[in-house]
This record gives sequence, structure tokens and C-alpha cells, in this order.
Amino acid sequence: MKRAQPSSAQHRLEVLYDVTRRLAAVHETEKILDLIVNAATRLLGVEAAALRLLDGDELVLRARTESAAALVARTRIHVGESLSGRVVAGGEVVVVEDLVTDTRYDANHKSAALALGYHGYLGVPLSAHGRIIGALNVYTTKQHRFAPDEIALVESFANQASLAIEQDRLLRDARERASRLQSLARLNQVVSSSLDTTDVLRAIASAAAQLTGASAVACWIADTKQRVLERRAVSDDGIAADYPSSTVAFGEGLIGSVATRRKTADVPDVSADPRLTTGEWFRAHELSSALIAPVLFHDLLLGVLGLFGRQPFRLASDDQELLDVFLTQAGVAIHNARMYDEARVASARLEERGRELDLLNRVGEMLQACVTEEEAYTVVSRFVGQFFRDDVGAVFVTSASRNLVEAKAAWGTVPTPDWAIFKPEDCWALRRGRIHLVESTDTGLLCTHLQRPIPSAYLCIPLIAQGESLGVFYLSGTTSLETKQRLALNMADQLGLAVANLKLRETLRNQSIRDPLTGLYNRRYLEATLERELHRVVRSGGTLGVIVIDLDHFKQFNDTFGHEVGDLLLRELGRLLRSSVRGGDVPCRYGGEEFVLVLPEASASAALERAERLRDAVKQLHLSHKGQSIGSVTMSAGVATFPEHGQTGELLLQAADSALYSAKAEGRDRVLSAR
Repeated sequence: MKRAQPSSAQHRLEVLYDVTRRLAAVHETEKILDLIVNAATRLLGVEAAALRLLDGDELVLRARTESAAALVARTRIHVGESLSGRVVAGGEVVVVEDLVTDTRYDANHKSAALALGYHGYLGVPLSAHGRIIGALNVYTTKQHRFAPDEIALVESFANQASLAIEQDRLLRDARERASRLQSLARLNQVVSSSLDTTDVLRAIASAAAQLTGASAVACWIADTKQRVLERRAVSDDGIAADYPSSTVAFGEGLIGSVATRRKTADVPDVSADPRLTTGEWFRAHELSSALIAPVLFHDLLLGVLGLFGRQPFRLASDDQELLDVFLTQAGVAIHNARMYDEARVASARLEERGRELDLLNRVGEMLQACVTEEEAYTVVSRFVGQFFRDDVGAVFVTSASRNLVEAKAAWGTVPTPDWAIFKPEDCWALRRGRIHLVESTDTGLLCTHLQRPIPSAYLCIPLIAQGESLGVFYLSGTTSLETKQRLALNMADQLGLAVANLKLRETLRNQSIRDPLTGLYNRRYLEATLERELHRVVRSGGTLGVIVIDLDHFKQFNDTFGHEVGDLLLRELGRLLRSSVRGGDVPCRYGGEEFVLVLPEASASAALERAERLRDAVKQLHLSHKGQSIGSVTMSAGVATFPEHGQTGELLLQAADSALYSAKAEGRDRVLSAR
């Protein structure tokens, strides 16, 4: 027996039941919407269907069958516009027998309907909880006016579809709220687990983006003393790369105005806000809205949080509540991180200060241990650079004539010839006798002795000890030197005191070992040096020569011209001896008109030759006093050498003195060697 075919009404009820069951099993928004439009065509046996959902005052196309592509080419239409807009505006079903002749239909869509042969239309409102949420549209190629039972069937289906859409929205809202709560929980973890400011700010930016759905979030940190904001973190590095500026002044633009007013600014359309100063950046990234909020901690402004989107934020009351909680937690996180940073910086400064003091003590000890200025400058060159690793510096010392200042030590670079020497008036610090700090050479009053290229900043500190200007301590760098000023002053004070002590020590030492009239070494120094040099040549197996010199007829000369001229003659002989000696030779005034020249490593023949040259040089001396020529003088000399003429200093001097006595006895103006 042949089985009866189900009626059209029964078939539609089966389709409706099947669709209802399937809608309950699907939990992805796009799949739900696609299922609705495809089920609508099956339900009525029509060729096309589309679904639009309400977004503000617009209807947005969210799903369609492939066959409806041209019929709904406009993805957005206003409420009240075209047929779908009238369905939503009136909240009632709209039935059209022939789209081609209906004046309410959108002109572009009508052209597509005519080309594709579509005529019949049925639009049913979608509603949930008494609120219109969209419209379901079906299209047929027949000139067909949908019957009341068909309309009732579609309305029933629309109710099922609306319920599925609303349930999906509620589920998505619940998921989003759960995600936001998770973001809050993550931020709370950051508050309690991280004290690094950069990590905290990045976490805040990322969590805020998840919490609000913002396309980008930026965090600015406030410097209330300087009244500026510094952008420190952005949720999207790509968007942050071309942001116009990393700093914003209080009161400047949207960000700065929020910092000044300390109130949240919700800007649905930034292009219409006169405070906007970064319009090109917003347009480049297709951003149109902003929500700017101050981050506070007990009324203390810590920063500003900027949320940027492509749609107005329009936060509901519960979303605003979540954001307020988030901002409170962000304030706690930033405050804790900044407190930790301040403590860490203070600790680092204390450690650095300890290292500086240790190094200062070491340098001070080494400077105190130096016996010459040259040693002190060597210490400065090797150690001071450790204080100022990234800077260029030098110690310049004023010459004895007070007309030049010369580089004696340097770090970070080697002084060029044009920089190594300058005049005292070229330096403002030396002119004024006080520190001269230039934070920016673009605007500051510059010394003319600066190295080339001109540094960004520099510091000159006069070296002063016991009221005397000794030179200048110079430091230059690419960044501000204000923080290094205290350390540089300490170093300059230590160096100035050390140099002054060394100069005093050298003066006292010279007074104890030099003859004040001739500037030659005295008898005390001669005896100590001669013994030391003899020990050295004994170890090396070398030789040593001694020349004893005496001016001929000096007593007669003194009686004739007076003691003043006698002293002049002795000074001139001293100058001649100093200019005639080699590096290791030791010229001394032995007493009265008698002089001794010690010649390390000199053989007997070399010592005799040197003595003869000196005798000739003395004869060339032409002295004058008060415009009157005094005439020439002569000298006699005795030469002795080690080891031939003696094993000790005393024996060598005796041998040379005996040879001198013989030279005098033989008529003076001659050189004889010991026998």
C-alpha cells in the first residue's frame, strides 16, 4: 500500500521543530545566524533570506543566503529606511507582493531584484523581552502575497530565532563579564606579585584592553612636579610605534586635560572634540572614540589611562563599575611599583655613594702617597675615569709663569694639541674662581677651550688650595652633569689639596738639597747621590766619573768687583753646568767657588773630554754688571773615575781634588786626571 505524502503544513511544522532543536544545540553566534536564514528559506520554500540586527540607530547585516547577496548589498541602513528599516521602526510584519513596484524598497536593492527576478517579500521583526532587536527578511521569485498561515509560521519561527539570538547574547555577555573579571583578577595578581613599574603598566594596558574591548590602551605616568605625563605602555605595539609624542604636558589635548581636571572624559567622536591634538594618528589607525580616565591613589594623581576604539564605548552601569574597580586596582599597582622603584633607586644611590666614597678614599690614599706631581696626574688618569665612565675629562694645570694652562691628565679621550694648552682667560671657572656648569652648550655661556666637537654639557671646577689657583678640573658629557657635580667637586678638592702638598713638598725638598744661589744640588745631596750611584755601578760593573771644578782667582775677582758680582759669576756657572749635563748627571755646588759634577757610566777619557768642554765654555762667559764689562774668567778641574782612582765616594772626591790642586799648581786654566 502506497505511503501518504505529508501535507505542506505538516512539512513546515517538521522543519520548524527541526530548526528549533538545532538552534538549541548551536552555541556559536555566526552559526546560529546562518542557521536562521537558511532555515527560513526551507520553512517557506523561498529562494533567499537575510537577517539584520539593531546597532544603535542602524540595522547591520549579520547573515544572508548566498542568493540574497545583491538584494542586501548595503550592510548598514538606518531604522525606518527601506523595507527592513520599516519593519523595525513599526515593530510589525511587512508584506510586499512585488518588490519592483514597491516605492519603499531601496533603489539599489530594487535594481538587483529586477535583474534577478525577485518579487515577493516578507519582513518579520525580531524581538526579545519586548525589545526589537532586528528583522528577518525572506524573498521569493514569485509575485506572491504571503498568506496569513505563512506569516504566522514565520512569526513563530522569528520568536524562536529571537530567543536563540538573545540567549547567545546573554551567554556572550556572561563570557565577556567572566573575561573582565579574570582581567581584574590578573591585575590583582600583578598588584601583589610584581613591583616592576614597566611590568605593571604593561599588565594594566593589556588587562584594560580585555576588560573594555578597546582597540588600544595606553598608560601615561604623571610627574606632578614637572606637570608632564610620560607614555610608558601601550597594549598594541604596532599602534604605539607612530604615536606623535611620548610626553604630554598637563592641560595639553585630551590626555593633559584629564590630568588637570582629574575626571574621566568619554568622547564618542574624537574628531568633534576641540581638545584633540592627535587627529592624524586616530585617522591613520581608524580609531574614532576615546575614554580617558585618571589613575588616582587617595586623590594623588599617578597617571592617565587612555582607551581608544572604533565604536563609542557607551559603558553600561555594571561595565562602568568594573572599570572603576579596575582603575582603583591600577592605582594601587602603580603606587606600589613607584614606591618600590623609589626605594630601589635610593638603595642603588646609597650603594653607588658607598662605591664612590671607597674609590675616593683609595684615590686620596694614592694621591697622598705620591712623591711628585707627575705621579699624582698618573693616578688621576687611571682612576678618575672610573667615576665618570661615560664622560670625557681632563686636569689642566697652570704653568709657573701663570700665562698657560696645560693638560696633565685625561680620561675618555686623548687631548688634541689645540685642546691640551690654553690661556687662563679662556676658562670662565678660572676667571671667576668658582665652578662653571653648562647644562646645555646650545644656550649656555661657553669657555673657549672646549674640545671639538663641542660637547652637549660640561663642567669646569677651579683647582684651588691655600688660596692659590692651581688649574682646572674639566668634565664633559652627552647628558646633564648636575648629578655628577658633587662627585666632581670632591675629586677636584682632593686633587687640588694633593697638588698643593706636592708642590710644597717639592719646594721644601729643593730647599734641603739645592743651593739657593746657583740652583745646583748641594753638598749633602752630592754625598748621598754619589754613594747611591757607586752602589749601582758596582752591581752593573760600570764606571763613574767625578769632576771637581774651581774658578781661578775667584777671591781676587770678588775683592775687585764685590760680592754682588761674585754671586753673579757663581749663578752663571751654575746655569752653564745645568745646561751642559746629560739626563743622569748630577751637578753640585761643593762649597764657595768649588763645584762637582758626577757622571754615571762615564769612562776616564769621557770624563776628561767633558771637563775640557766645560773649561772652554767657561772661558766663553762674558759677564757685565750695570752696563760695565767684567771680562772673562777661567777654571781648573780635576778628574777621577771609578774604579781606577777609588772605591768610595770619599776616595774619588779626594783623588779629583788632588788633581785639581795639581792643575792650580801648574798654572790654572787646565784639566788634569788623578794619578
